[in-house]
Amino acid sequence: MNFVKEFFLLSTMVMLSACAGSNSDVEPAVAQSPVKKISLNSFVCPDDRGYIRGEGFGPSRDEALLSAQRQIANRIQSTVESSSNLKRVQTEDGNGTESVSSSYVIDSKVFSRLENAQDARVVGFQESEGEVGVVTCMSIEDAMSPFVQRFNLLQDSVLLKVAEYDGTEHPLKKMEAFKNTQDVYTRLQGNKNVLESFSYPHENRGEEAYASLMERYRQFKSRYAFYYNASSQDEKAVSVFARISQKYHVVAGVCQGGVLLSVNTTEPDCKDGSFGTTCSTMLTLTGTSCSGEGYFVQKTMVKGTGKYGKDEAVGRLVQNIADGEWFVLWAKVLDQWDVK
Repeated sequence: MNFVKEFFLLSTMVMLSACAGSNSDVEPAVAQSPVKKISLNSFVCPDDRGYIRGEGFGPSRDEALLSAQRQIANRIQSTVESSSNLKRVQTEDGNGTESVSSSYVIDSKVFSRLENAQDARVVGFQESEGEVGVVTCMSIEDAMSPFVQRFNLLQDSVLLKVAEYDGTEHPLKKMEAFKNTQDVYTRLQGNKNVLESFSYPHENRGEEAYASLMERYRQFKSRYAFYYNASSQDEKAVSVFARISQKYHVVAGVCQGGVLLSVNTTEPDCKDGSFGTTCSTMLTLTGTSCSGEGYFVQKTMVKGTGKYGKDEAVGRLVQNIADGEWFVLWAKVLDQWDVK
């Protein structure tokens, strides 16, 4: 009987030991971090509507100050994004996009480093158990100062780019000046979005100049085309313009503003050979302004071969002009002068 009791007791101890071993992988409880004992609610800015408040924490006062400044920058960023998103919804075009509505990201991201951090004034701090809390306040006027400076500079840049556009009649220079104006205007809108997000007053010199430029550029595009004066008797020139017209807007008539195209073709030079007769001609495409200012000259040699004589060779020559590979080279030049 005692043997049975001892066996039962020993078995129980073995089972308990096994159970204890099966839980050996359980991680010990992790001590919870103490709740911050710093409260910064009592530190407020002089005027809630005229200031932006930021608070930050860190192991030192400098790091807590940096965190508070970053919070001010993030609040500026958040306000600008919210305001700009609302504007974007209101100004979407038919494709759901708007050319300048997202430009605020460029400048507000820059400001997220708080360019004028020295203007964020410390209004209070607390220390507790190695942790420091700091509250800073920045007036909206100080916060907007970098944007006002950039906004004024960009307005001047827009006026300068508009003057460059008006100062040239060369199509490529005009298109380049317009694109440069668009780029500067996009950045101007970025700064404008920031200022408007905080209801900060600003001038509209750049806006008015750009709106006027847009109207003049619209008129420029409405008159711009490739014009030509091909002779109806020149079969080869007619074939050239027929090919050009397949890809570009070409107008037969008086040049009104764009590029005047003319084609010169040499008389076919035909030679007999072992494979028949080969005729070649030099095609010359010239582009000028309506008043005759030279823009470009493109030359290409085209050939045609006929087994049964000159007439067949000339016919193949004309056909090769209409659909030959030479047009690839000319298209690279014409693409540069095509206004989209």
